[in-house]
Amino acid sequence: MLVLQYGMLYRSVDVTNLLVKQVRIDHDGIFVHTMLTKTRRKGIGFWRFIRDRPDLQVVTRVRAWLADLRELNEPSDTEQNPADGTPAYRPNAPLLRAITTKGELTRRKNARKRGLFLSGRTVNDVVKARSKNIGLSEINGLKVTSHSLRAGPNTDLVDAEVPLEERNRAGDWSPGSTLSDDVYNRPDGSINISKHDPFDAIPIYDPLADPHPAGGPSPGPAAA
Repeated sequence: MLVLQYGMLYRSVDVTNLLVKQVRIDHDGIFVHTMLTKTRRKGIGFWRFIRDRPDLQVVTRVRAWLADLRELNEPSDTEQNPADGTPAYRPNAPLLRAITTKGELTRRKNARKRGLFLSGRTVNDVVKARSKNIGLSEINGLKVTSHSLRAGPNTDLVDAEVPLEERNRAGDWSPGSTLSDDVYNRPDGSINISKHDPFDAIPIYDPLADPHPAGGPSPGPAAA
């Protein structure tokens, strides 16, 4: 989930909407098909390639996850992973699934809004938990959330001098949009996280103090 979201600059709901058939593995990377998004609400979607890298290991991770799906069947009312159940690995089924601590599919009978699909909130919870586990709950003065996997790769692309037009295509922003420059580019030092407050210069108001001390300023604040 994390490497797909980073490689595609996805919003959390975009990665959870992926179907099994929308990911294809090649020897040097994977192809991912994106359907409708917040930016594009109509059309036939598009394929984009994520090249394999030693740091992301996207081929290894996606191949391993698909192998897990092939071993899992949808839970029945009486059995968690019935041998004759509906396979989890089927073209039009969600790629990402909720699993139990035993590695079996979680029952989703009561998930009426998203059904078998994970929610964007679930992705956010996973990202925040993982970042907390490694002691990195904040980056650059901002809390790590699932949206960090949209801003983070864009910032990396800016650092690598990838043009705005190409970043807009990669992140599925509108062709003329400057959001990837103005909002989603967050290099180190760009966020003011100092605790300077100009109001520190104003004396603390003390109602018992002499309102007109000899030779001194009137206690503030001066205006109500």
